[in-house]
Amino acid sequence: MKTVSRFVAIMCILGLTVSAMAEEKVVWSAKDKVGKTQTWKTKATAEVAEDVLKINLTETEWSGIGLNWEGYWPEDAGVKAADYKFLIVELKADGSPDNVQIALKDNKHKPSGSVEIKKYCKDNKLPAEFTAVKIPIADLLTEKSEFVSGVAWELMVHMWSQDAKNVNVSIRKISFSKE
Repeated sequence: MKTVSRFVAIMCILGLTVSAMAEEKVVWSAKDKVGKTQTWKTKATAEVAEDVLKINLTETEWSGIGLNWEGYWPEDAGVKAADYKFLIVELKADGSPDNVQIALKDNKHKPSGSVEIKKYCKDNKLPAEFTAVKIPIADLLTEKSEFVSGVAWELMVHMWSQDAKNVNVSIRKISFSKE
């Protein structure tokens, strides 16, 4: 009887542990070697250094980068965004990042809606130290969104400014969360 009770207790603990782990899906982390680092850039630079993706947005008008954590292959790869409640991006920023935006791109190369990151930050300002910023998936997947497949495989970071800019955003981790 003790053996059966111990077995049941162990199975319950394992079940709770697996369930808790499934609540968050990390799709990119240089430190933990999760995800691939395929990027594109327009009036910007992006490189992995010191276990973070360092982004520099420059010049005038639109500038941005995209990070595809699947490496663009296979064509049906990615995360079904609607299965999660939040996109979580662990980041910090400096310069004048007031209007830096974030969006997802699906595996058909169609973008979600863009949101200003600061809206989800304390005091409506991007953090100077690494902070996990939780963005509701519902805010990205609006009726204006072109995100047709529902399967996310890329994070876009971008901004528009008439004035020259020099904004730095560092990303340490990208994940999706059910809570």
